Amino acid sequence: MLQKKIKAFFRTYNLFQYEKFILGLSGGPDSVFLLHALVHFLEIPQEKILALHIDHGWRKESEDVAKEVVDIANLYGVECLVEKLKIENASKNLEDWSRKERIKHYRAYAKSYSGVVLLGHNKDDHVEVILKRVLEGSSFLRFEGIQPIRKEQETLFARPLIDLFKSEILQACKKLQIQYVQDPTNDDDRFLRARMRKTLFPMLKESFQKEVKEPLIRIGDEAKLMKNYFEEYIKNNFNVEYRGDEVLVYAEKSEHAFVWLQLLHILSEVKYMRMSRQQLVNLSLSAACKKEPMKTHTKYGIVYAKKQS
Repeated sequence: MLQKKIKAFFRTYNLFQYEKFILGLSGGPDSVFLLHALVHFLEIPQEKILALHIDHGWRKESEDVAKEVVDIANLYGVECLVEKLKIENASKNLEDWSRKERIKHYRAYAKSYSGVVLLGHNKDDHVEVILKRVLEGSSFLRFEGIQPIRKEQETLFARPLIDLFKSEILQACKKLQIQYVQDPTNDDDRFLRARMRKTLFPMLKESFQKEVKEPLIRIGDEAKLMKNYFEEYIKNNFNVEYRGDEVLVYAEKSEHAFVWLQLLHILSEVKYMRMSRQQLVNLSLSAACKKEPMKTHTKYGIVYAKKQS
């Protein structure tokens, strides 16, 4: 069953066309199971797979873990490279900083090899991201969670295990006798996702007397539909021009502030401009009410928005 799902994923997103697969290999059950799937389920030649292990340097034992991961990759006949993060350069939010640094390395290798990046996120990760964004007050459109496939700055990221729960992957690893590394940081309370897994989700299940993962998945599915709708609507009803560090957004007709807000959320995400929530709301209200172009300054430039004259 799992084998069929993974094969269907590769066919659906036309991934077999790639000559190089950059596999994010943490050494945990998800990424090692994905490595096993690439070699044994999909029968992709080992020379077309490059495993990349990111040594975060969070623990003294991280170098030993990196060596174990390289050994695991070698058991499958796959080359594994190790990149060590310079933790002394980390921001206060270590988890977020590390994620961004990982993405930088994945992009660099994907660009160098003209390949696709494969990551081992599963359905539990997807649910965690949805709940995190709900509680943080993110845009409705960001409730979509982790997407199966996503292009970021010309790099394609694919997550073939996103439709599998962690329990399914662990069962498969046990059945197939797949060796993997136990990472203590997954249970480290310093990190939000670890606290969510250990405390928040069990508490919600006990409080509601039912599993909360499926309802959150439905929220994510509806958010994705809403985002698809707004992306199509915006493409047909707005003009967006890029002029250096300025972005000009024009509406073909008078639009409600809510529509402007969704447009600016999408624009903010696509262009990595990351306007603050208040900037987004203020600009949306102004653009919906006034004929003069309204502007807001962001970290990366200026955004102008107005109704078409």
